[in-house]
Amino acid sequence: AVAAEDERISAFVSRLRIAFGTKISAMEASCQRLAHRTALAFTSRLSIADARLSALQARIRSADPRSILARGFALVADEHGTLVKSAASVSPGDNLQIRFSDGTVNSTVNGKV
Repeated sequence: AVAAEDERISAFVSRLRIAFGTKISAMEASCQRLAHRTALAFTSRLSIADARLSALQARIRSADPRSILARGFALVADEHGTLVKSAASVSPGDNLQIRFSDGTVNSTVNGKV
């Protein structure tokens, strides 16, 4: 009777090992698939974020007044430092500062054309 009970317990332990071994293997495979999908999703999101950052940096650089000045434009300010946006806002004799990409010059309005 004891030997039969030992055999029954051994068979039960063996079945448990097989059942849990299969379950653990399935869970390991599931975890590996999840880790792989997570890595792919992270890489994809990082790539998208990098592209967005590059686009924003390009927009910022293109709007930078220094890059605009480097293309041949100038900023004109009156003697108080206020930007002059229209020829109508200045009069003969007004002192102006003209800022180029490589420096600033002072000028005086002689007249309008």
